[in-house]
Amino acid sequence: QLSNIYFPLEQNKLTTAGIPIFDFSSSVALMGEELYFNFFESRYRQLVQEAMSTTSSSASKKGWFILRATTNVASCTLMKIIEHTDPFTTNDMVFVKCIAGPRIKVVKEIEVPINNTNTALDDNNKKLPSPMIRATHIAFDKDDKVE
Repeated sequence: QLSNIYFPLEQNKLTTAGIPIFDFSSSVALMGEELYFNFFESRYRQLVQEAMSTTSSSASKKGWFILRATTNVASCTLMKIIEHTDPFTTNDMVFVKCIAGPRIKVVKEIEVPINNTNTALDDNNKKLPSPMIRATHIAFDKDDKVE
């Protein structure tokens, strides 16, 4: 399993798969490092749901997302979810265990509205979280050419 995390068999699919990005205020993980997250914001619960669609197997409970350091947006790591609680329930929190894969470059990205969120303010006039970000094209750091 670790070899597929370090050198994903799905590299061709992943480069244009629309992988969700988690902007993290800490540094990026090192390859092979295990990280644990408790996602409670709706955009990050949606991130886990969308990460499940980045695998080849529809039966897989695992998926990919990008961990990007907010202090250095050029520093990104492809993360493989290896365990998680059910992101499809209405719970307030999703627990995720993941392993860091290779460093990557985000070449193109888009903002994705959060499910059922069409306004910038909630009912109490509080600002809603910013939309989720999705990479629409990535390049593995070993690649010499980035288009």
